[in-house]
Amino acid sequence: MGRGVCQYNLYLPLNQRLELLIVAPFIASNKTSPTGHYVGNFGDLTVSARFRLVEQRNFSMQALLTERTPTGKTVNGNDINFITPSLEFWWNFAPKWVLRGGTGINIDTGRKSATDVYFNNLAIGRYLTTKDARIFKELVAHVAVSTLSDVLGRKNHITDVYIAPGIRFGLDRDQKWYVLGAIQVPVSGPQPYDWLSSFALLRNY
Repeated sequence: MGRGVCQYNLYLPLNQRLELLIVAPFIASNKTSPTGHYVGNFGDLTVSARFRLVEQRNFSMQALLTERTPTGKTVNGNDINFITPSLEFWWNFAPKWVLRGGTGINIDTGRKSATDVYFNNLAIGRYLTTKDARIFKELVAHVAVSTLSDVLGRKNHITDVYIAPGIRFGLDRDQKWYVLGAIQVPVSGPQPYDWLSSFALLRNY
C-alpha cells in the first residue's frame, strides 16, 4: 500500500541569513477510507522561518520554526496543528561525501488526539559525478534514516523508524534546475504504508 503527496514548495529569501518556506500540499492521498480506496484531499499547509546560524565552505547549520496549520482531513492523517522548533546541519566531511541531519519536536497545539513528536533525521551521500558531467550533473546517491517518537504517551510512546534511499542531480550547466527522488520505507512502528515515493523538480533563483 502506497501513499501519494503532491505539493509546492515556495522559498522566500528575506536576506542572506533568513528565509521563509511555504509548503502547500495540493493532494494528499492514501488508502484510509472504510472501503479501502484511495482518498485525496488538500493537506496541511506549513510555513517555516529558517535562520542560518553557521555558513562555511564545508559546514552549515540553521535554526527553524515551523507552523503546521490544520487545513487537511483526518482521513489522510492531516488536520493537525503543530509548532516545530528544530535544527538542521550540512557537512561535507570528506571529498565527495556529505552528511545531513536534523532534530526537533512537533508541539501539538490542536486536537487532543494528536501528540508531541520528537524527530531525528540523518542522511549520508556521495557525489558520483561533477557539475561538468554531460548528464546527471553533481549526481548524489544517498540513504536517510529518520525516527519519530511519541513523547507524551498519547500514542503509547511508539517510535517510528524509516529508511529512504534516494538520488539528486542537476539538469543544466547554470545549476538552476535539480531533480530529487527517494523511496521511504517504514521499518518499525505502526507502518501506515508499505512505501512512499517522493519526486521533486527544484529551481534555484
